[in-house]
Amino acid sequence: MELLVDVILPFLGEFLIPLLFELLVEILGEAGGEALSEPLKIAKHPIVATIGFALWGAIAGGISLMLLPRSLIANQHLREIGLIAIPVSVSCVMAAIGQWRNQGERNRGTIARFGYPFTFALTMSLVRFLATR
Repeated sequence: MELLVDVILPFLGEFLIPLLFELLVEILGEAGGEALSEPLKIAKHPIVATIGFALWGAIAGGISLMLLPRSLIANQHLREIGLIAIPVSVSCVMAAIGQWRNQGERNRGTIARFGYPFTFALTMSLVRFLATR
């Protein structure tokens, strides 16, 4: 029971924070439709897109700190493990959702790739990690 309360639930909470933010960004991107897609066509270059996802991740990390100013993971070593484990797992979930949504389409969106969600989640986790020391 102690493992559940001390390790699993805090990791689950820290996992859900970037996942919810990424889903929110994806939903807002879909809702914006043409208004958002035209300016984003400039960011077709992978380096520009990666920088954009990193900036959005940093912004989301700052917003998440306003909502939840303390890390849910108390142990410093577990927080360090979570700094990589959480973005990897969030990216896997987002890539799976993207592939499920884009079944049969050859032109996959950014969500269906591993790298862009990883960049977003890593930057967001890094902001939260550094600010909640």
